[in-house]
Amino acid sequence: MKQVSQRPNGDFFDILSEVRKQAECEFVQRYVEVPSIPMLRMKILFLFLQDSGVPMDKIKDYLVPTILIQMGLDCHDEVTLFPQTTERGVRERQLSVLAGDYYSSKYYFLLSEIEDIGLIRHLALAVSEINELKTKLYTTRNMNVALSFYMQHQIDASLYMGFYTRFGKSPIWKEIMESVVMIERSIVELEESRIGQVAPRFLRNRAYEVNLDEAHDLLEQSYEEAFEKLQKLLKFTNLHHVREEMVQLMQGCQQRMNHQWRVSDGLRRGV
Repeated sequence: MKQVSQRPNGDFFDILSEVRKQAECEFVQRYVEVPSIPMLRMKILFLFLQDSGVPMDKIKDYLVPTILIQMGLDCHDEVTLFPQTTERGVRERQLSVLAGDYYSSKYYFLLSEIEDIGLIRHLALAVSEINELKTKLYTTRNMNVALSFYMQHQIDASLYMGFYTRFGKSPIWKEIMESVVMIERSIVELEESRIGQVAPRFLRNRAYEVNLDEAHDLLEQSYEEAFEKLQKLLKFTNLHHVREEMVQLMQGCQQRMNHQWRVSDGLRRGV
């Protein structure tokens, strides 16, 4: 029988506090946009490891460096691939690279303190796979919208799915994790794209002019499909001790998505 923590939320927020502490850097905060912590992916990985019987101290050892490397990867995503002709543009690109390297160095330092060769190998392979996928995504400039988003989903999931390969016993967790990753990406892309009226991140290096309505429709459809799938998975799963927290996560996602639909409706009506 699995040992379930008596204070799962407290344990999670303790780990979240450590991530924030490790991510603090005056230089990064002053000169570049600090990447946000991927809360949904972090929480689902926490629940998965907890359900898999991983001790809480090990969960912390796994989560903190994983989220830091994710933040480093996200920083590098902000590095523009287009030539910069101004001193400010060149400087901003250099600072984004350095910020990503900072988070990566924290990740390597923390891993050096953990005597877990398996974890180090998993994360190294995941980062290698992510960089290969990103290279293909960013250099294939005529890739269509649907394929670009599919590849972005692979990039988002790679860092986390390796934990399933290592610890997963129930195949339902693989589907849960993939659905949550899809939901988070869809919401974040819609929020950023609609607010700034810019192309979603995974389309910003396209050689063609991006149709925002087409991109937004794809993101909304992907969200709805992943959300519906997650509802069914939770309905027929026996993961009773994590179901309540999963339902709370989904309610939060639905609130954010409802807001996006209101924003979309307002834009169409010119409000």
